[in-house]
Amino acid sequence: MTTRPRKQVRLGVHFPGVNSTTVWSDPEAGSQVDFSSFEHLATRAEAAHLDFF
Repeated sequence: MTTRPRKQVRLGVHFPGVNSTTVWSDPEAGSQVDFSSFEHLATRAEAAHLDFF
């Protein structure tokens, strides 16, 4: 009997740039190019143990 190599799934998150759908649909959306937006998402991705950001 041969053993199969262990398979892994890599999970990540994509942070889209500024788009009119988000900016105009929610008045409290804030700026998506503000560093704190990236910092917040990166912190959440790290806490979820995602493989890439």
